[in-house]
Amino acid sequence: MSAFLVNEKHIAELVKGYFDYDQYYSGTWFNHSKHEEIDIAKRKFESDSLAIAFLLAWANVKSLEARYGKDSAMTDISATDYIASVVQATRYSTRANLSLAELIKMCDCLNYQSCEVKDYNNSDQYHVLKRIKDCFVSRLVDESLHEDDVKWEYVAVA
Repeated sequence: MSAFLVNEKHIAELVKGYFDYDQYYSGTWFNHSKHEEIDIAKRKFESDSLAIAFLLAWANVKSLEARYGKDSAMTDISATDYIASVVQATRYSTRANLSLAELIKMCDCLNYQSCEVKDYNNSDQYHVLKRIKDCFVSRLVDESLHEDDVKWEYVAVA
């Protein structure tokens, strides 16, 4: 499997989209594998969105380092500069007009590019990205169907 750094705006769009679409954001994030809250405040950003952008960018960088090693040409980037540019894109760029389907696929892309680290599926980054994708999927379903059209449980039709 190969990995690459996604474009700075890629992460910015996911983060901005999440904070635009999640009507119930409580300020807490949870790692379900570890059964503990994710402390994003310790990252010392002025907003949760910037802390989340930092976390996702950092995961993408660490994935490349895990895949190719720190001294590879594939990781011949300044991790600090890349992460800072993602945070800046999240802070200052205007949100693109992306569909929910596009945002969902972008989550899949970032997940694939970030999964090279050991035990990734138990990491805080994995759970943050999963929550972002779940938000987009839920919103897409809500916009596509009427509540009366969907059953909570399977009911066999006689």
